[in-house]
Amino acid sequence: TIAWGSFATSGFVNIELSRDNGATWQEIAADVTSNGVGTFVWTVEGPASEQCLVRVTDTDGSPVDVSDGVFGIAEAVIPSITVTAPNGGETWITGSNQTITWTSENTSGALKIDLSRDSGANWETLAATTPDDGSFEWTVMEPAAKSCLIRVADIANTAADTSDNAFTIAKPTITITAPNGGESWDIGTTQNIIWKPEHISGNVKVELSRDSGSTWEPLAADIAVTPDQTGNAQLSWQVTGPESETCLVKVSAADGSAEDVSEAVFTITSPPSITVTAPNGGEKPHIGESLNITWTSNKVTGDIKVELSRDNGATFSSLTDATPNDGVLEWTVIGPAASECLIKITSAAGTESDVSDAAFSILEPPQITVTSPNGGEIWTIGGIENITWTSVSTSGQVKIEISRDAAAAWDTIIETTDDDGEYNWTVTLPA
Repeated sequence: TIAWGSFATSGFVNIELSRDNGATWQEIAADVTSNGVGTFVWTVEGPASEQCLVRVTDTDGSPVDVSDGVFGIAEAVIPSITVTAPNGGETWITGSNQTITWTSENTSGALKIDLSRDSGANWETLAATTPDDGSFEWTVMEPAAKSCLIRVADIANTAADTSDNAFTIAKPTITITAPNGGESWDIGTTQNIIWKPEHISGNVKVELSRDSGSTWEPLAADIAVTPDQTGNAQLSWQVTGPESETCLVKVSAADGSAEDVSEAVFTITSPPSITVTAPNGGEKPHIGESLNITWTSNKVTGDIKVELSRDNGATFSSLTDATPNDGVLEWTVIGPAASECLIKITSAAGTESDVSDAAFSILEPPQITVTSPNGGEIWTIGGIENITWTSVSTSGQVKIEISRDAAAAWDTIIETTDDDGEYNWTVTLPA
């Protein structure tokens, strides 16, 4: 405001400004009303100068007065703030530590920081007052939003700035897609546990529950998984027992920021199987004997096929191409004899099969042939004679008897002796 006092004037004045201590003048205003005391509001213009004077002159040319001393016009000092981060396009994850940054000039030194999650329609205060040091550390809070802005404003004046474009506040999420309820996975098969991670940094943990979530067992404690082009990640798992109809999978971020559990239970079950139980190794049936071939089965439908190998599995021949799956087949052992025999049992569909765990032997029928005395000999009482024989497939022990009446009756010579093919006997009475 330029002010002056006047008397005995025309009532109108001209106002001028000098920036060079009166050497030159420029008109600021003309024909300004002046009745005793005058004022004029002037919006100060540049350029700056330390040698300024104001001159007020009656429009008649007299009287006139000039400032008693020079004054200064300074360059404009306009406070400014420019938000530099987040300034548009960033994605900040809830729970993460982020730095809000800005540049500033000529502020009061104390700023306020606000956040909008709806493109500026509403604002929430992050810091009511913070030093104008160019940065503010913030732990990102929920809720998530895609239209976020940061505003930094001077507490003492109108200087302020807002992010040029919206940024995103995102919450880390994990969404399991398999198994997610109703699946049936066979023990021993390889299955893919699949999930969709969003805004997850770092590794994940994969767990399994067999009791609807009461307890959990780790499948992968700390693994880094890269999502594929569809955004899905997966863990290949060879299914283990025990069986359960109340299984769940849980995938969680290693930093605890997100997790998901199967929406409903799935089943882990034993696969269809056949197990040979006899002969299963070490047995020694004889040709002509009746032998029970036995097995157990799980989820196998239809008839089964039974085969025999005499060469440790190199080749098999069929004993029956179709017999009821009732767990037993009565078989009359046939030759030839062999020491490396195996039984194989296969489902009618050919998808399930099992073989004896170890080889068994098929033996010739047990047989003993006396070779001495074998007719016509005369043995003297008290003499020592050699009873001899040959044998096949015996137990290893034999009993020796004598008949003195053409087999009408028998007396024991020795109740048990090694089946080594001979026995020295001191001939006894009677003749």
